[in-house]
Amino acid sequence: MMDYEEIHGEFLQLEDELDLFSVNINDVYIWERIRIIVYKEFLREKGIIEDTRSQTFFLSEYKTSYKYARFLYEFVSDLLIKNPYLTTSSYELCFFGHSRRKKREDNYWWDIYSDPIIEDLERDYIYFEKPYQGVHRTPTRTNNIKYLDLIRDIGIISSKISSGVSLSPIECDKIQQITDKFSSKLEIQIDLSNIIKGYLDRRQVSRPMYIRLLKQINPKISIVVAASYNTVFVEACKELDIPVVELQHGGSHHRNPKYVFPEDVSLDVQPDYHFLFGKFWKDTVDYHLDDEDVYTVGFPYLEEEYEKYSNLDKKKQVIFISQPPVGSKLSKLASKIGERNPEYNIVYKLHPKENNIWKREYPWLIEAPVTVIDDDSTPLYKHLAESAIQVGCNSTVIYEGLIFDLETYLLDSDGTASMRMKELIDNSSVSTISSIDELSQKVSQHTMNAKGTIDTDYFFNPNAVQNIEAALEDVIKQENNIN
Repeated sequence: MMDYEEIHGEFLQLEDELDLFSVNINDVYIWERIRIIVYKEFLREKGIIEDTRSQTFFLSEYKTSYKYARFLYEFVSDLLIKNPYLTTSSYELCFFGHSRRKKREDNYWWDIYSDPIIEDLERDYIYFEKPYQGVHRTPTRTNNIKYLDLIRDIGIISSKISSGVSLSPIECDKIQQITDKFSSKLEIQIDLSNIIKGYLDRRQVSRPMYIRLLKQINPKISIVVAASYNTVFVEACKELDIPVVELQHGGSHHRNPKYVFPEDVSLDVQPDYHFLFGKFWKDTVDYHLDDEDVYTVGFPYLEEEYEKYSNLDKKKQVIFISQPPVGSKLSKLASKIGERNPEYNIVYKLHPKENNIWKREYPWLIEAPVTVIDDDSTPLYKHLAESAIQVGCNSTVIYEGLIFDLETYLLDSDGTASMRMKELIDNSSVSTISSIDELSQKVSQHTMNAKGTIDTDYFFNPNAVQNIEAALEDVIKQENNIN
């Protein structure tokens, strides 16, 4: 069986062989926009990541009379409550935030990437949010928030009364040729036609709506948390010459198709600037941008949380950082460590997407000597601060745990960690493990309260909010010079 690096290489090789970045469908260079969607399907087909996709809002939800009534109610609510098109003011900053909010000790739901910036920057702003798993968490810390459900709703209505974008026979044939190549070369079945048609149908509805909205609020800068999943919004900004800044919201950028592209391709819907957690990412990832357009600013939320919990005493505790792609393997490892190393408290922190499914997907945890954390009643960073060792794969939390001086081990059973976290391993004392015996021995040999040697400022710049303020000023100056 091939490991992650070999499978990743196969994907890139076929991408190059088929010259996919030059494929134009309906006057759109489509591959840049759907690449990450196809890549994830590819990894699922190959068994590299588990299929634990949470239920989202699809047309199939609206098959019964009750569900049609629910949709109508939500549609009317979207027209009347937090409708962005009722906004009449202009704003300096437009945030397209992260809809997976986190509840903090003040009982507000925070966008941890945007809200700490908004709190401290004295600038006019408007904040747009998509629903997360069909809902919006409230009460939010963000004040001037508008929901983008209306754009989704109109797309659903449009799909009911029209056939959407029409593809020419030549375009359909081209898509089929690519699909056949994926099948024969990569031995996977992916419905590229459905992916492409679905994207173009959504774009046909949302692009003019985003353009109208952006003209209405006339921002100087748009700040986006996840640009690769909001490419139509980025496209609309570019059409109106509104610069787009992407805030880093994860650690695994290396060889990630969302961020890393072949050097010789031209890109249409990438952000104009990146604001990164630290110099580590700027040094080790090629963002397809000029060096002066990539800023190392820090992570304000992490900085705040570190100040709260950094003085807590360490316990003999191992924290496992779960995530859907590796949750099954990692949770089995945690349950065994709990038995092998009873002198240590074992904490298993679930990813939010696993909170409601772990008893079904990881039933061995139920009776294991493991404390399973399936909510945010105790902040993650408190758990990190109290732990001595962390174990994971390629979660962003692994990087954050370094700030709390955690001895760190990465499960590398299929080569995922050694590939996606190679730069972290090369630039720190972090190492990989591949078996229960190996990890158990590491835990047994751990020396409590031993000080780490990692330069954490290299990963997370201090004084993040001040850095972001300075970076925004610099972006505005750059744009004024351009225009």
